[in-house]
Amino acid sequence: MSADDTAGLIWMREEEQLAHDVYTILGEEWGLRIFENIAASEQSHIDAVVGLLDRYGIDDPAADHELGTFNDPTLQQLYDDLVARGLESVEAALTVGA
Repeated sequence: MSADDTAGLIWMREEEQLAHDVYTILGEEWGLRIFENIAASEQSHIDAVVGLLDRYGIDDPAADHELGTFNDPTLQQLYDDLVARGLESVEAALTVGA
């Protein structure tokens, strides 16, 4: 794998985790099943990317992940922004989800 391919997989791993974590937090806050369903779907995406990381011998950047924490500062900021908006109201949460 090229360095760009490796970097892309690492970024994709954290991006999928970000989506999962946003939906998890919004689901916990608003109790809407749609967020739980999407978080479960995001977990499937995470599992697929982790499979690729394993196949190519790349360390999983989120192996010891804590909910809402990311190595990439851009993804951390995006997570913080999306959650803040989604916690404003159920309508805002649905907009964030869309």
